Amino acid sequence: MKIFTLMTIWAISNAVHAACLSETSGPIVLQVANCAQLEPKEGSASFKSLPDWVQNLPPNLKANILESHRGLLLDGKVTDSSAVTTNDRTTKFALKGQTVKVFLHATFKMSCDSLKSKLVSGVFGESCCDGGSNAPCLWSTPYYLKAPKIASNHEVQRSATSPDTQWEKNVALNYKNRKYQKIVDLIYPKWTEYRNDVEMIWYLTQSLKKRDQCREAIPILEDINDQYNKQSLSLQHEKKIVDSVYLLTRCYAKTGKPEEAIAILEGMRLNQKLYGSQIRDSRRNPDFKPLRANKSFQAYLNRIK
Repeated sequence: MKIFTLMTIWAISNAVHAACLSETSGPIVLQVANCAQLEPKEGSASFKSLPDWVQNLPPNLKANILESHRGLLLDGKVTDSSAVTTNDRTTKFALKGQTVKVFLHATFKMSCDSLKSKLVSGVFGESCCDGGSNAPCLWSTPYYLKAPKIASNHEVQRSATSPDTQWEKNVALNYKNRKYQKIVDLIYPKWTEYRNDVEMIWYLTQSLKKRDQCREAIPILEDINDQYNKQSLSLQHEKKIVDSVYLLTRCYAKTGKPEEAIAILEGMRLNQKLYGSQIRDSRRNPDFKPLRANKSFQAYLNRIK
């Protein structure tokens, strides 16, 4: 039987704020792509997805934590932002253009049916999630939204005509017209600002690969792969995430990192449903030519026949 002291309970229910060195807050507009209703009652799918330690808490503490995590989990792109990130410096227009997961508590009485594919405005906030149970940390995101509402016609129009929206359309057009160097010049110098924007990172890394700049693409692709493994990316553009993970294996192969390439390929092999087309392509893709004599790669090819 587990015994919970007052100190243990305090540590569980409060994050170590000293380790949370940045915070983002302020008004945003979110284009909702997906929405999930979260009712973490005992026996529910939401409850079963929580860490085991939550299920073993004393009843009163567990009830408080579950109630604080009841609501909706939205994911989508921040189309407009007046939010500010504060750490060792101040960043204005925080998260604009990025894809995020945001929690709405049940007290706001909104439904997925009313929000999906809509623009939602509200006051954005960020919890400290350094090992604690502050809402909404148990849903693998620190972000929440207060005072949410369906965006006004003015906010919808402003988001559609914002410079960022037009800039993103310009990037897509450049890619369609094979102006890869132009995309690299536009995004590469500030790619960390777009690290959660799956589409922009996809355009950048694909353009780098087409310019034979795999070494420059690898750190960006590794970041996307890490975020995907941590489930911190929106799955609105999962196909592009999968493409990016596969591109990482190809760039590893081309830059003399066979072990890294094969390790990811073997992981992909275990999920044929998600990576089927990439696995089939790996049999003949010329980027893997440097691995043809590698015994581990040959074993991988034999396993996917």
